[in-house]
Amino acid sequence: MGKRGPAPTPLAILKLHGSRKASRKRVEPKPPVGQPPAPDGLSAAAKEVWQLLVAELMQTPGLLTRIDGQQLERYARFTVRWRQVETESDAMIAS
Repeated sequence: MGKRGPAPTPLAILKLHGSRKASRKRVEPKPPVGQPPAPDGLSAAAKEVWQLLVAELMQTPGLLTRIDGQQLERYARFTVRWRQVETESDAMIAS
């Protein structure tokens, strides 16, 4: 049987809160910081969303990691789809 109770709070959050528990020596995964490679197959609109989002996230040091690529790709694709649906629904309402 596994451990009971909630998962431990990450050390970075404990440090932000000023907790004494933040000084514990606990090994936590640290993905490599940096810009993930842009995925192939994105539409022009999705590439634009990708580039704007990556540029915004790279302004905060250490926020974006190389393993965030799939989530960013999903966000870019769904943002484009959402905009298309909004445009079509606005056109339907106007007519």
